[in-house]
Amino acid sequence: MRVTINKGQEVVQNIPLMTARQRYIKADVWEIKKAIIEKSAINGWMVQTFQQMN
Repeated sequence: MRVTINKGQEVVQNIPLMTARQRYIKADVWEIKKAIIEKSAINGWMVQTFQQMN
């Protein structure tokens, strides 16, 4: 499940700052993992796994 920065901004008004910050961190971690997966997919050894994740 993907948590985007935009969704995080929408939720900020309704939740405490700490929770908002955690959501931003989770989104950042996902972006980093996604970038690593995309690089791996370009290298060809995780193409199938990457396609299944989408």
